[in-house]
Formats: sequence, structure tokens, C-alpha cells
Amino acid sequence: MVKRLVIPFVALYILIGCFFVAFGAFAMTSTNYTVSWDSINSGGSDTGTSTNYQLRDTLGELGSGYSSSSNYVLSAGYRTGDKSDNFITFDISGHNSTSKVAYSAFSSSTNSVTVASTASYSAGDYIVAVENLGFSEKVSFGKVIDVTGLVLTVDAWDGSTSTMSATPAGGNDFVYKLSTNTVAFGTLSQSIENTATSMTKVRSNAANGYAVYVNDDGHLRIDAANYIDDVADGSVTLGQEEYGWKVFGTQATSTGFDYPFSTSTRAIQEAANGTSAEERVVMVYKASITSGTVGGTYGQTVYFTATANY
Repeated sequence: MVKRLVIPFVALYILIGCFFVAFGAFAMTSTNYTVSWDSINSGGSDTGTSTNYQLRDTLGELGSGYSSSSNYVLSAGYRTGDKSDNFITFDISGHNSTSKVAYSAFSSSTNSVTVASTASYSAGDYIVAVENLGFSEKVSFGKVIDVTGLVLTVDAWDGSTSTMSATPAGGNDFVYKLSTNTVAFGTLSQSIENTATSMTKVRSNAANGYAVYVNDDGHLRIDAANYIDDVADGSVTLGQEEYGWKVFGTQATSTGFDYPFSTSTRAIQEAANGTSAEERVVMVYKASITSGTVGGTYGQTVYFTATANY
């Protein structure tokens, strides 16, 4: 028997915590503006760009750079201040079910995947390859940099890459584009291991890294009396009413188990040092129902918070 349980979305609201440290005790300020540092020189630009590079240059400076003594540090010149520009950027996207396409080959050496059709894909898209769709699925994710024939090539794979099969044999192996701000299970069945995915992306030059946390506004529910139970034993299992998540990626934390969403925060992505490179983590949402699960439209809001550690 198939029990119809429609979950239209798990909304992903982004709350970003950005902390900026004020630099330059001698900065010029007014009521509405601050000049952190200034320099008189003959030219330069903050916006020099090409297809693959960006240049911020200054002309005419003499004696620029860093110098120090036992008690002091001197940052001379305009561009030395660039290193004091603290930043964090954060984005999140869910899988687009309309982009679902089967794949027949996966390569960790060439960072590529061969799909049945590339009609929904182009360079710049973020994708996730899912092997053996279900509660034990393996996932690898990356950013498409080339589309040639039926082959999608990404900048780098992350996730379960080392355990992915070169030629998947399960018949339930798919690629999805990560491009929405919601996560939809669709119609759940008690005989199917129901999953969905989202990706978090962070850039930060914070000296002590950053952390991304997740929490929710309550159970996945129709109302206060009718909800899907949160996973309690570390593994969402078919035949039991359970709901939870698992994360994958080099920068992923809280790995190895299926965790319940909670109104309390839990870290899912961390870095100890600052970097200007984009770092990504994929979250897999898992839901299982039983014949006793009340049918209806269930929903939940999941909050993601990114915090830089300056």
C-alpha cells in the first residue's frame, strides 16, 4: 500500500552572522562614512578582471609592505590594507527535482560524470551525483566547469568520492542540479527510502575560520499534534516513522550518523583557518513513514547560520 504524504518543501532560511573588526585607529570618519586608510598615488583599479582572474592594483607607491619591531607593526601602502578586509559569504541551495537525470559513469580522476542528458545543465551549475538513491546513498558534489557531449566536468568532487563506483550498477543513480531555495520530498511512500539534498557554500578569510549551524522551528508537521518523529538512534530506517539528516564533505562536521533537526543549533560545517576558496557541504534529508503516519501536507522551516571567527 502506498500512503500519500505530501511534503511541499522544507524552507531554507539563511541567517548570516558577519563580524567585522575595525582597523586603523587613525581612520577618517564622519556621520555616514569611514575612510579606513588613504594613499596619494598615480593610479590603479579595484575592478580589473578577466574570465578567470581579478586584479586590484595601485600605481606609484614607494616603500609599501609590512615591517615590524619588537613592539610595533607597520602596514605601509594602500594595498596592505586589503589583507585587513574581513569577509564571509554564505549561500545555500536545494536540489531541483526537475533536473533529475540518470548517470552511467563517474570519475574521480577527471572530476566528471556521464549523464543521460545535459539539457538541464550548463557551466556554473552546482550538481550532486547520488549513487544508490536511498538512506545509504553515496553523494559527490561540485561546480560544473565544462559540458561536452553527455559529460559534465566539475571543478572538484567532494563528499563520498572515494567510495563512488566508476560504473554504478543499482539502476537508481542520479544527478541533480542544486539551484532552489526549498527542499521537496514530494509524495512519500512507506515502501521507499525518501531523500532530498541541499548544499551550503562558504567563503571567509576569518583568521580563526568559521562555522555553519542548523536548527529548526519545530517538528516536520501538519500541526502540533501530527508530526513525523525525529530520528533517535542515529539511523533513519525504512519501516519506522523517522526523519533526520546527514552531512557530507571535507569541511563537514557532525558526520557519521543521521541526526534529528532541533530548535537547538548543531554545527554542520567548520573551518579552523581563513581561506578565500569556496568550501561546500551537502546535507541529505531522510524521511520514513509507516501505515500509522497521518496523511496530509507536512512542513518545517530549517535555519542555517554562518558565523566567522575573527
